[in-house]
Amino acid sequence: MEEIAVLLSSNDSCKDLGLKCIEHNIPYYISRHNFERTDFVKWLEECSVWINNKEKASFDDIFQYWETLVLQHQNTKYKSENDRLKMKHQLLCVLQDSIAFKDELNEWIKYILSELRIKDLLIDSDIIPDEWENLKSLLEEVAEDKYSDFDTNKFSKIGKPDNQIAISTRHSSKGLEFEVVIMMGMEERHFPGWWTDNDPEALRESNRICFVCVSRAKRVCILMHSNYYNEMDYRYNEIRCKRYYPSRYLLQLKQKFDRHP
Repeated sequence: MEEIAVLLSSNDSCKDLGLKCIEHNIPYYISRHNFERTDFVKWLEECSVWINNKEKASFDDIFQYWETLVLQHQNTKYKSENDRLKMKHQLLCVLQDSIAFKDELNEWIKYILSELRIKDLLIDSDIIPDEWENLKSLLEEVAEDKYSDFDTNKFSKIGKPDNQIAISTRHSSKGLEFEVVIMMGMEERHFPGWWTDNDPEALRESNRICFVCVSRAKRVCILMHSNYYNEMDYRYNEIRCKRYYPSRYLLQLKQKFDRHP
């Protein structure tokens, strides 16, 4: 069940769905993911896999990413073969020595970042300018009590539920990945919201969020919309049934990917 996520428009909607889950005995988890699962974080995860089982990860792939990252930040395209071997040996030694910390995820991450001098490499980076701040958020999260028993084997589980469906706002879904993502509230005037009508910048942000949400799905993305909502009509101070139509995002995706006539 931990590979199912439901994405909603607001924290209040997340709480309402949580109450429905309780009512129907569905275990759930409201995600509060404070860091983004960037390429660098994924690389750290791959390093953690390698130190636990060298047959499940390729050191050559790990080194290739590291070499590319360093060369980009040194504004250099090539190194001599001797320099490459030195860099490869250094990374190998750091990873092998980090095995001593593999039972404490927080300490392991701090060791890797320190030994590879990641702060010096990324703090003023123009290539991935927000990465160091993102890594600080990762460190803050793994230092929380709920992760105190996490070892490096559980790195990929950070920010994910354990045998529960994940409930998250669209904005908070960045960095998460699930086999199945369910996007609710896919109605025009809701997503994108009515406030984007005369605000091109707000509409661009809504477009970006839609892309982020859809790309959270590794296998299946389910888009859901409602034809009617019971909403308060403040002109008459009463709840009325209001008609809604499918979001432009739903229609665009359906047109692009729906293979049925």
